[in-house]
Amino acid sequence: MLLQRLAAAEDNFVERKPDNVSRDWRKTIVAFANSLSDDQIAYLFIGIGDRGETLGVANPDKVQKTVAEICDDQCYPPLRPRPKCTVLRRDGKEIVAVEMYRSEEHTSELQSPCNL
Repeated sequence: MLLQRLAAAEDNFVERKPDNVSRDWRKTIVAFANSLSDDQIAYLFIGIGDRGETLGVANPDKVQKTVAEICDDQCYPPLRPRPKCTVLRRDGKEIVAVEMYRSEEHTSELQSPCNL
C-alpha cells in the first residue's frame, strides 16, 4: 500500500518532501492532522522530491525522531494519535513514509526560534 501511494501523484492525501526541510514537514503534518476525517489516512514521504525522484534520507532514525518531536513538542496540543513512520527502500536509497491520521483535537504549530 505505501509503495502504491508513493508511486501516485501528489494530491490531498500525499505529499513529498526532501530530507532537509523539517519546517515544511511540520506544516504538512499539522495540515493533514486537522483536515482528515476519521476514516482517512494521508502520507508524507520524506526523501522524495516534488517530481517523485528518490532523494533519500541521510539518517532515517533521526528523521523519525524529528517527526516525533514535531508531534510532541512543536504542536499544541501535542498531536495524537502520533503518526506511524516506516522506513522504505527505493532506488537503493532509504526514505521515510509518515502515515498520518486525524488529530483527536485541533492542533496548531508552535512558533519557536528552534533550528528546524
